[in-house]
Amino acid sequence: MPPYSDSNDSFSIQGQVLKLEQKGLRIKDNNERVEIERFFENNSYYRLSGYLFSFQSRTDPFHSFLPGVTYGNIKNLYYFDHELRLLLMDAISKIEIAIRAQIINQYSVVHKSHWHLNPSLFQPDKHKKILESMKDSLQNNTEAYHYYKTNTSALPPNWTYIENLSFGQLIYLYKNLNALKGPKTNIAKYFGLKTISLMGRWMHSMLIIRNICAHHDRLWNRSIKADVFNQSDLADIISPFIHNVPGNKRKLRLYSSICCIQYLLDIIEPKNDFRNELKILMRKLPEQHLRDMGFAKNWDKEDFWE
Repeated sequence: MPPYSDSNDSFSIQGQVLKLEQKGLRIKDNNERVEIERFFENNSYYRLSGYLFSFQSRTDPFHSFLPGVTYGNIKNLYYFDHELRLLLMDAISKIEIAIRAQIINQYSVVHKSHWHLNPSLFQPDKHKKILESMKDSLQNNTEAYHYYKTNTSALPPNWTYIENLSFGQLIYLYKNLNALKGPKTNIAKYFGLKTISLMGRWMHSMLIIRNICAHHDRLWNRSIKADVFNQSDLADIISPFIHNVPGNKRKLRLYSSICCIQYLLDIIEPKNDFRNELKILMRKLPEQHLRDMGFAKNWDKEDFWE
């Protein structure tokens, strides 16, 4: 086998496959070699590299593969992550739509259709920025903007703006509502949470995951930089939840956010299939890769997951 080379030859498709082989990846036959070459025609080496680390030596400066690692091992993990992104993206979209509906419904009942024009309902100095983002989001939706520009002289109601906000803008809107003058706390309670702070942290974690999914990025083993819940937060979670709260090393991993997603889905759609689909998907991974996502051994034996 030729020595490892970092020359320009390694940037060809064949060179990328050779690079893996030089690092010790087992390629069983020419058919598999052709399959890997086809993979690299449509997926960059850099995209795949994030999945390679768990199969490589941590002490070898050349990141050689551990003995016995095959292309099949890497491929299974790569496509598992694809399925995971699809599952979580679908779940988060349902939660996002429900959050929009609750803000629209609860504020419109109390403060009527144009409550978004009232500065007192927002945190000090935030109303102008939020109103500008609302107007920009509506203008970006050419269909809705054209309708209100040509069919009515009245200002559009709040729901027209809110349904056109990005998820990030929606979260910013919720976080900067004035809790003293509106049903902000009631929205959190609708979703089974006693505090708006906890609601905000859960929304933030879902935004991070949603953005990873939307950009087709690696989700498996990612650190989700959002403090979603601690042991002390359990008292503020109204309905049954997990008891085995992840410790410091695990709480920023994906498992904590997945627990929140399942909890919110149970409120929005009590007969949802997310729990079963998640279990089926997780059975495709060895225990080590589950730990990389913050899943503890026998995680699915908790009452919450039964």
